[in-house]
Amino acid sequence: MNLYRGALYTFFSRALQNGLLKANPVMMVKRFKASAAEKLERRPYTLEEVAMIYDKAPDDFWRYMILGGFYTGLRLGDLICLSWSAVDWEHNQIHLTAIKTGRVLHIPLAKPLRSLLKALKVKAGKVGPSDPIWPKQAKHYQAQGARRFSHVFYSQILYPCGLVPQRNGKRNKASRAGSSVTFHSLRHTFVSLLKVTGSSQSVAKELAGHSSDQVNDLYTHVPEEALVKAIKALPSFG
Repeated sequence: MNLYRGALYTFFSRALQNGLLKANPVMMVKRFKASAAEKLERRPYTLEEVAMIYDKAPDDFWRYMILGGFYTGLRLGDLICLSWSAVDWEHNQIHLTAIKTGRVLHIPLAKPLRSLLKALKVKAGKVGPSDPIWPKQAKHYQAQGARRFSHVFYSQILYPCGLVPQRNGKRNKASRAGSSVTFHSLRHTFVSLLKVTGSSQSVAKELAGHSSDQVNDLYTHVPEEALVKAIKALPSFG
């Protein structure tokens, strides 16, 4: 139910921004008590796991998706639908409007992602600036949503890596709820690593496109090794 509430909140927020409404009616609707599936905490990937899923990527599209998720924190749909015009080679940035929130994002390009995009541009040949980087995949996502991509990521990448259990053929709610990692976990990884490597809350929030510190905190997971390092760095007083 909270998923539906969130979708309606986003829909009415967009209408509010466009001057079609004077208030968001969902603001008055409290969050519902979370189900067992909703309570399952999503965790970030370890660096070893990121390397493993990248190695299992079956093609250039999924290599791009994994690098993009790791180095930009963008949601699955934003990465699939990204156009060549969003890539600012001169200033080494990606500029886009997030599909879910409508927030305008400006994300510096990490070297590994820039190198892959350069190679993809050469391979694509002549393209228009507004053309999607992945035309076929973008068309499918716009018509049918994320389900097929999430299934491929689960069955062809996560499962072979041993990170998730095998699903039954029905792909029901119970089978989907059994995993603590999904493609969206790359977004958790991105925010967590920004914090661990010294970025401030405001920087992490801006890069991820989060609307509040509270939301950004939900995506922050500090790995144990960072906690151990922090304790060892404490000065002695005796």
